[in-house]
Amino acid sequence: MYGMLLESVQHFVQLEYGDETWKEVLQVAGCKFTVFNTHQVYPDDIMQNLAKACETVTASSYDSFMNFFGRCFVRYFSHFGYDLTIKATGRYFTDFLENVDNIHILFRMSYPKMKSPSMYLTNIDEKGCILVYKSTRQGYVQYFMGLLNQIAKDFFNLELKLKILDTQTSVTGRTSTTVRFRLDFDNTLYAMYFQSVLFELEFLRASTLNLGNTLQPEAAQTSSTGAIRKTSTGERPVSPYQLRRDSNTHGLKNILLRGQMRYIKEINLIIFLCSPLINDIDELPELGLYLNDLNPHGLSKEMVLAGWQHNSKLEFMFDKAEQRAQELESNYELLDEWKCKGDDLLYSMIPRTVADRLRTGCSSVSTCETFDIVTVMFCELVGHDFQTVEDVMDVVASMNAVFSCFDSLMDKFHVYKVETVGQIYMAASGAPERTKDHAINVADFSLALIKGVKDLRLPSGGEVDVKIGIHSGPAVAGVVGIKVPRYCFFGDTINTASRMQSTSIPGKVHSSPQTKELLPGDRYILESRGIITVKGKGEMETFFVYEKPNN
Repeated sequence: MYGMLLESVQHFVQLEYGDETWKEVLQVAGCKFTVFNTHQVYPDDIMQNLAKACETVTASSYDSFMNFFGRCFVRYFSHFGYDLTIKATGRYFTDFLENVDNIHILFRMSYPKMKSPSMYLTNIDEKGCILVYKSTRQGYVQYFMGLLNQIAKDFFNLELKLKILDTQTSVTGRTSTTVRFRLDFDNTLYAMYFQSVLFELEFLRASTLNLGNTLQPEAAQTSSTGAIRKTSTGERPVSPYQLRRDSNTHGLKNILLRGQMRYIKEINLIIFLCSPLINDIDELPELGLYLNDLNPHGLSKEMVLAGWQHNSKLEFMFDKAEQRAQELESNYELLDEWKCKGDDLLYSMIPRTVADRLRTGCSSVSTCETFDIVTVMFCELVGHDFQTVEDVMDVVASMNAVFSCFDSLMDKFHVYKVETVGQIYMAASGAPERTKDHAINVADFSLALIKGVKDLRLPSGGEVDVKIGIHSGPAVAGVVGIKVPRYCFFGDTINTASRMQSTSIPGKVHSSPQTKELLPGDRYILESRGIITVKGKGEMETFFVYEKPNN
């Protein structure tokens, strides 16, 4: 069920903190999985890495997130009907705690690779109990505490207080952690109706058990996983007991025995009515058992055979689910890759802020806005005379090199490239992002273009020059077109800027008087060109813009 646990983590982190935070958490954690599948097997350290990443991304601590993950898991599996299993374990919270191991055993048919912890109770009283928790997974104590708190609250309407009494770590093949908790809650009803006497059983000799003719009593012993208690009915279901073999049993596995303890007062004995716990029919040879060794009067054989049939179907379903999960993972990666390519293409046609508005459902007409003042620049490549196809190809290669150089400077100077028509390059500042420095942005960009062209090496080996015109004034801008939408500018300001470019000279930035008024004199040299005749405007004093040497 580790996959379901990771699913719950993803679901509730996205719900509580948002998709962007979850993506950042995955990146910080170095997790290659973007989605999790219930039946897929994952490395044990993923959840801890996610908790550490959440700590880095947010202001909360690692322990608080592990506790949060435990509470999330309870809320998540309740949507899939697993809450019914918990509610059916008994009337009281203590009943649930005593039967957690049995619940895990029942789930092994659906989740054969599940690695569940073990737990048992001691010192049960009216104010709570002591719970002993043992797990081979390290660092899950806070997660376990969050899980118990949520179960007590949701299913038994209890306020639970947990206190760690002591912690032990042992290394026997695999490192395991044993933690003793004191659980404080209202246990009055349970203590009233189920007064019990504890019998601490450290070892039961195999000779006291009816184990079948394939096992030698002197070759085995069982070890209790906890305390056995005698209830008012004289019996109770217990967690599995392990039948341990010695080194002379030719590599046979230990056997888990599951059943009931019954106390016979008259002879002062405890009888263990049990049967071996077998996951599937393939496990029988590993245990040294056969079907005829199982209880002929119970359902042991039927359960093993039914489990074998269900497991074969489940294995097939798990394989298909894992294959689909891998395909989904691959598709998500392709989706992200193509989404990035689509975004790059869209943002090259439409400004980012305008494109994001269109994505939210706004119509293209709603993107049209009136701007009180913007600065527009036209730049024309000059110095090319072509008469043959080879000349044209040389011009195209040169234009590509020059315009690519221009594009690389746009973000630096906060200007927006409107379009290119032939050898004309148009850019603007002040729209769609309003800024008071639009004239300075365009002037700096224009001067940088002149410098960049001088230092540029063309594919043909030739030289190219530019003549630039700039003008400031009101304009209307918005998205035009459906199949091939573009962000376009309209108004007399665009016509005037085009006239500034057409009347400019190579290597110069030609400015209208309106733009000249917006450029600070301590930053630029503004040289009057005199009075010139501008088509559609009449006579106008214009200016050449230079950068001051100190700048």
